[in-house]
Amino acid sequence: MLIHHNLSTYCQKNTKRYFLRGDTGRAVAIDIAVVPFPDVGLPPGVESDTAVTSEEERGKLFQAIQRLSEPFDRFMAEGRPDAVVADGLLTWSVDAAAEHGVPRLVFFGTSVFARSCTDSMLRNNPKRPGHWGFFQTMNAADQRSYGEVFNSFHELEPDTLSRFSPAEMRELARGLDLSGKNFVWVIKGVADIDAPKWMPKGFASLISPCSEYGLTVWGWAPQMLILNHPAVDGFVTHCG
Repeated sequence: MLIHHNLSTYCQKNTKRYFLRGDTGRAVAIDIAVVPFPDVGLPPGVESDTAVTSEEERGKLFQAIQRLSEPFDRFMAEGRPDAVVADGLLTWSVDAAAEHGVPRLVFFGTSVFARSCTDSMLRNNPKRPGHWGFFQTMNAADQRSYGEVFNSFHELEPDTLSRFSPAEMRELARGLDLSGKNFVWVIKGVADIDAPKWMPKGFASLISPCSEYGLTVWGWAPQMLILNHPAVDGFVTHCG
């Protein structure tokens, strides 16, 4: 996936135009660029791991994935995108993005839990040296990326996604208190009834209905409306 400065990408062939309608109601055209798959002797249509039928084909597929860097680099030079979202297997894309001065985000088709398992394996369990070395290469590229995108959502794996412990919530509350600044704090994943477990002494008075110092919103909040308000001087978010 490639994100262009005007949400369109350079097309080499088979261009199809799609339209998205944003908050402003204005339709924005998006072009799909098809990058030719390198010819390494694979049967027609074998362009993914699920299509290979032998270890020989899997080795050729890996060669083709590496050779995709050349047409991708030409695309980057001609298409001039603002950012790159690439599969984690395309480790060379981090260098290509850096060479053209754009951020690279890595996409994981698996869940956050699967990513945490991979991270644990890299730290603690170096089985199968050949595979471990490749995962290390992927992880090194990921660490140089702007961020990671996961194919997940809270209802799918609530125990894995970004949820603060009572101790972490207490430290956040203390930080807001010590800052001496007015604040709006949006809290998700921690029920209001659990507040006594993490709320520091005296913090309740800061967020009471009659307080002009702090406001706590439980659950959903109109983020764009808040950020567009002229009174907002700063914004802190955790993967939001």
